Amino acid sequence: MTKRELIEAVGVAASSAAQRILVLDDDEWFADSLAKTIRQQLSNSLPGCHFMVQSATTIDRALDLIDDGKKLPRLIVSDFHLGQQNFFTLVNELASYEDTDAIAKIILSSSGDRINPADVHQYGVTAVLDKKTFQMNDLINTIMQELA
Repeated sequence: MTKRELIEAVGVAASSAAQRILVLDDDEWFADSLAKTIRQQLSNSLPGCHFMVQSATTIDRALDLIDDGKKLPRLIVSDFHLGQQNFFTLVNELASYEDTDAIAKIILSSSGDRINPADVHQYGVTAVLDKKTFQMNDLINTIMQELA
């Protein structure tokens, strides 16, 4: 799919209602900054489309945002290590329900270079990016591919 086709596909999907994306990281500053940057870059790439990008620093808060009675997020961008918990704690909770189990997930972690994408694909992980080396354009393109 070309970049233009990708933008058009995401634009069609996002034009009818806001697309929800959840950023989960135990570093509050990073989570908030990443959510803001994702929102801005997607809005700049797709004018007229609406994106609700929320951030959480704990799995409990993430689950509250997911279970707030509104439209489920299409995508979760999550760190792997989340304080005393990890990404699999979230995945196990989401797997309890068919609708939340289907939410796509991207891991963005400083351990990204040690996580084999094939090992986590079965949990709905569509990409693994390393925090130490990722480029924002790569993350945005990955998100847009997932939303298309």
